[in-house]
Amino acid sequence: MNKIISFILLFFELSFLHVSAQEKGTLGFTFSALNSNMLMQSSSLNPDYTAIKGRGFMSFSADYWYPVSDWIEFETGVNYSLQSFAETNNNPASEQQEPKYYDENYINIPVGLRLSFLKYGFVNTGILLDVWEEQGIGAYFGAGVKIESPIGFGIFANPYLKTHSILPIDFNEKAKRLVDAGVRVGVSFKIGRNTDNWRR
Repeated sequence: MNKIISFILLFFELSFLHVSAQEKGTLGFTFSALNSNMLMQSSSLNPDYTAIKGRGFMSFSADYWYPVSDWIEFETGVNYSLQSFAETNNNPASEQQEPKYYDENYINIPVGLRLSFLKYGFVNTGILLDVWEEQGIGAYFGAGVKIESPIGFGIFANPYLKTHSILPIDFNEKAKRLVDAGVRVGVSFKIGRNTDNWRR
């Protein structure tokens, strides 16, 4: 856990140092709750009749967008989510057991693009680098709306779908392949030119 915390702190430090050097882009912070999750399972990989059902999750993220053009932005950041599950044994030969409830911590880094359209709309998509709980490469897709003030402050809502560890790093066929969906609500602040104008 200490290694994970150190990694996150190092990531934030490098990200903000890069932002300070560029003096360009947008920082954002989001929260997501009342979400749904599901583990993709195969009966051939569960000979013990164990079934795992998602019970939802909550997540927090810090995001950074770097402008590539007037309507395209590079998107990255770091996301933490607390995923909840219920595990049951459906073997008809065994006695009925009460579900086992447990939580898992997931940390991932999105690397993708955010494409703006009209005045307030956007879509975002890319790959996910899952670094904890299950290491691997996944993907995400979302769409949303954002409103920004002349001085750079903004708010946004972003419904999304994520698939985690589609390609596990260790190529383990029994790796946990998580699918989750929800709505992110966040605030943002554009740095650079708008910040300089505000200071004046």
